[in-house]
Amino acid sequence: MRMVFLKRSSQSIDHILNVQRIKWTQVGCRNMSAVLPCIAYQQKGFSFIQKKYQLNRCKYCYVNKFRYLSVFNEPRHLDGHNNPKFSKNLLNRNIFPGLAISNTRSFSQASWAYYTSTEFAPVRVASDYIISVHHYTGLPWWATIILSTILLRTCLTLPLFIVSQRNMARYAAVNQEMGEVAKTLRGEVFHYSRKHNLTQNESKMLLARNVRKQLKKKIEEHNCHPARGTLVVAVQFPAWIFMSYGIRNLCGFTISRRDDPTSIYEGFTSGGGILWLTDLTIPDPFFILPVMIGVSNLLLTEMHLLSLQSKLEAEPLPMKLMKFFFRFVSIYLMYISSMLPSGLCVYWCTSSLYGVVQYMVIQQPKVRRALRIPKVNNESEKPMTDIIRMAKKKYLRIKD
Repeated sequence: MRMVFLKRSSQSIDHILNVQRIKWTQVGCRNMSAVLPCIAYQQKGFSFIQKKYQLNRCKYCYVNKFRYLSVFNEPRHLDGHNNPKFSKNLLNRNIFPGLAISNTRSFSQASWAYYTSTEFAPVRVASDYIISVHHYTGLPWWATIILSTILLRTCLTLPLFIVSQRNMARYAAVNQEMGEVAKTLRGEVFHYSRKHNLTQNESKMLLARNVRKQLKKKIEEHNCHPARGTLVVAVQFPAWIFMSYGIRNLCGFTISRRDDPTSIYEGFTSGGGILWLTDLTIPDPFFILPVMIGVSNLLLTEMHLLSLQSKLEAEPLPMKLMKFFFRFVSIYLMYISSMLPSGLCVYWCTSSLYGVVQYMVIQQPKVRRALRIPKVNNESEKPMTDIIRMAKKKYLRIKD
């Protein structure tokens, strides 16, 4: 495997050996732990896309088959700007004393390091948010993480969840209305088909076209497009990802500084934990938090599925696939969290428990009426009682 080095001039990277057909790529800077977007031209070299990347970067960027590498264990006194001499066979050879190039480093790892570090704006905002809560409240870090999670879920995702529930209730009412509309349209299409001698396939196509037209009209009247139901997921999932990386970076568990104790934020190693979690930078030694994460996610998944099954006569294939997927994710999170810092596990556990409580509360009819969520015909008066009854019947084989 051949290693090719790029030397940057004052304006652009203008020299490369064996340039291939690449329209866009990135250059990894070994000192800045950053990735620089570039454009590559066949036999013409590279140039930076944005001028702001032309300054304050290393002169030498290295690439392995055009997958750009990033070495993070470079000694601090070496800045890469001393025009070093490179050996002919660079793979697994020392460039500087104490600096070796590994063939396991790749473009994907360099990019991943950037998008999960505080150099990436969303992750930096998440870290600053947690630090600000800690600064203004004076709480220990375990309580800061819990409070930050509750505030974020309450102010950001809870309103979206309520909007999603309203939209779903209105859409359910539209589906109920469409049952009567479809019967009327079926009769009209039948008479129209007999009058104009339409075939059976033509009649079915005409009926389907008219049903879709009426459904679209009803959705516009009730302002309940089903795509709005995905809004809460589209916001909550990225927020969960950025908060996870923000807390992980505060715990010092990063790709670029995995073995650097100075990357741990002050207070996470001592005085920031509680009970058995004295050090928030190491995994839970008693496996308590991972179990709580797995159980809470499984509980939330099963409550959702049992609630949906109570409204359906048969379990469709998409629901079966969704059931197995979310069960797998819940168990996999339990495994992953056993190897991550306990500070991050505190966030995951708090977020999962918040989701369970949120679902149980909003399913209550009185709460739904207070939140102006429309009532549907198949709404249960005692939803949690019905879910428990269905769980006993399904899992314990206990009949009514």
